[in-house]
Amino acid sequence: MATETASAPTFFRVATIGETHPLPDLTARFVAGDRLMAMFGHVEPNASLPLHSHPHEQISYVLKGTVHFQVGERGYDLNPGDGLVIPGGVTHGAIRVGESGCDIIEIFTPLREEYFALMHKAAQET
Repeated sequence: MATETASAPTFFRVATIGETHPLPDLTARFVAGDRLMAMFGHVEPNASLPLHSHPHEQISYVLKGTVHFQVGERGYDLNPGDGLVIPGGVTHGAIRVGESGCDIIEIFTPLREEYFALMHKAAQET
């Protein structure tokens, strides 16, 4: 399983990766390579995740459900198939999730150390 950084190709199956909860309304599963990581997440219905910023570049992509994302001063209503590229250091957040919740994929580079630690902890618990 992709719980260590990967210098070689590494197969993973999302359903078998240990779950973690970086925030109360967010269930996440993480995989990482040498310089990037992905989060496969589910945000609970009608949730609001806090505005925040970090130095990592981020791509957020909606698989299922809807979410209103704020990036800087601008808002985006995202539906399945929609995504955002968010530069490092820009304030952003999923400030309004739809009534059915939201399934998302987020990609980060470089590795987010706090998520990397959660990934290892979840792997040890599975």
